[in-house]
Amino acid sequence: MKIAVFGGNKKFVRLLKSLAEVREYSTVEEAIQGAEDAEALFLLPEYEKNEYAIPELSDTAATSLSKLIGERKRKIYIENYPAYDYRDCFVLGLQARSLLSNVGKYTLCLCGGCKEILGFDILQKRGGFYFPAAVHTDAKYEIMMEIKSCIGTHRSVSEGERESVALIKTDRGVYSSMVDLSNLSDHGIFSYGHWKEFYKLLLGELIGADGRDVDRAFSLEYKAIGIRKEKRERDRKKALENAAILAVEWHRASGIMKKDGVYEMIRSFDLQVAKNLRADSSLFTAALFMAAGKYFNNEEYIKTAESLARLMLIDNHLQIGEGENKGVFKWFSGGSGLGTHSVYVSDCSRVANSVFALYKLTGDELYRSTLTDFGEALLGWFGGEALLPGCMFNYENEDLLSIQKRERKACPEFYDAPMIFLGNLYSVTKDERYKNQIIKTAKCLAERYPNYETVTSHSDNFTRSRLLGALSVAQRFGDGEWTRVIDELLEYFNTRRHGSGGFSDGRAYYDGESVKRDMEFAVGLGGDDNIADMVYCQNTMAYTLNILLSAKGGYDRKKAEEMREALIEFLLDTQIDSDDPRFSGVWMRAFDMDNMEYYGCDKDFAWGPYCILTGWVTGAIPLVFLDILGMKTMY
Repeated sequence: MKIAVFGGNKKFVRLLKSLAEVREYSTVEEAIQGAEDAEALFLLPEYEKNEYAIPELSDTAATSLSKLIGERKRKIYIENYPAYDYRDCFVLGLQARSLLSNVGKYTLCLCGGCKEILGFDILQKRGGFYFPAAVHTDAKYEIMMEIKSCIGTHRSVSEGERESVALIKTDRGVYSSMVDLSNLSDHGIFSYGHWKEFYKLLLGELIGADGRDVDRAFSLEYKAIGIRKEKRERDRKKALENAAILAVEWHRASGIMKKDGVYEMIRSFDLQVAKNLRADSSLFTAALFMAAGKYFNNEEYIKTAESLARLMLIDNHLQIGEGENKGVFKWFSGGSGLGTHSVYVSDCSRVANSVFALYKLTGDELYRSTLTDFGEALLGWFGGEALLPGCMFNYENEDLLSIQKRERKACPEFYDAPMIFLGNLYSVTKDERYKNQIIKTAKCLAERYPNYETVTSHSDNFTRSRLLGALSVAQRFGDGEWTRVIDELLEYFNTRRHGSGGFSDGRAYYDGESVKRDMEFAVGLGGDDNIADMVYCQNTMAYTLNILLSAKGGYDRKKAEEMREALIEFLLDTQIDSDDPRFSGVWMRAFDMDNMEYYGCDKDFAWGPYCILTGWVTGAIPLVFLDILGMKTMY
């Protein structure tokens, strides 16, 4: 088959060349003329020149194109043409309703026969461009794809809302796309397997390409984000060591570490560094570097850890040193003067657990005094009660005494990191006040199970994993009311286990018809049910199961051991293997366990499936690996 082509990017044109005889032309007019003795015509923006729209046709070119269409002898595919005028929209079947726009938070939704044949309806594309458009033709047509509003950090799908018609085909052999469907990148599509199937369908219709040939050609041109499953060491000890090293080195290669601290994450929507100097990110990273430095006898890692810890605790005055709030940690670094004045109990406690790791590894009294100061502050936050009066306050306008008037909340999300810290501190000081607080809080949470309060934006997996963490600390002191709940939580997660070893979030955010409202930390939308949340479940469960297995008593240890071993294998398998330093050695937000691939999309501004969190993800997971290897950073 002969194909006339104008524009496109190199990957897509190479793909076509592997499937048919391609003639490239330097202008739209030449391509239209060249298509007279071809079986297909592709008119695409010149993406290699950073153009995202085809130049408007001259009257002569429009007439020639209309004539080609009228002959109905060839398939014609046109992408991102500004069909504002009746002259063009009658030819192409779509009318552009506004200027070129970024795909942004929108979702590509397959329709009609396209959806029925492929068996899924959602495609995602990062960084794409489209013309908002509506059908405008007197030809018979079929809508193959629409663009709809999608869940964002604070937005839900509006069912039935049509943002734009993205792709139609008419009975004249014209396929008109108002989104840059041919302009794919390796790190910009969800999911890789779905896009491949879509290309097989589309190119089968346009150029009669055999599906097996498209499959092979697509796999050569586009690569899914690699994981270490097929490459990693099968020897468990070596696999854990390699994974820890890769995670540590990612921090140095990705641009996430700066002289004034560790940035929060690689953002989801553009894969750039989010310049938030979070306290827990920096201290968790310091703990990881210290543990790796001690284990591998690497002085450079140790010096990095010491430098980060000194920067945050001394130079940046991260911990409030006097007054009613003495001992709590500021959420942001405190050094730049930028950021909020918020203090979060979970974030504070993650900082403190990181400092505990540093103390356990070094015995430095600076770290011990930091821990005991926060210990007093945390007891003050509880105020002698079993439950906390909220999870955060503004340290400039409020203090630990004033917030005692607030309603006390039994939200499990608040308690895992504080309880783990109290257990850590008790192991050092043997101060019975810390043990008593752990038991009092664990009893209260266990008594309320399963009728606890939740944060609506969190999934059940997230909530239950944190509850399990809080109760596992109490289990270290033996059986209690919490033991029965621990077993119920283990059974819950046993039902969520996937063959890959991870825990499925299923349709935690999407019930097949609509997205649950206010689901801030969403990971899954669409046809794939078995999505693993690497930020709000897998990491927490790895940490939690490690703590639980150090505990005494009559909980179902065998089940806990099986789950931890399977989860560790899953985390080793899913560590990213990439030439891109932003990805190599880490875990992204969301993983499709059925297809064993990461996916990303534009549906969240920053915390979407492509984000890579420092601290309590890329710090916590390899710290668990090192703990298993014997480098203990938890009590």
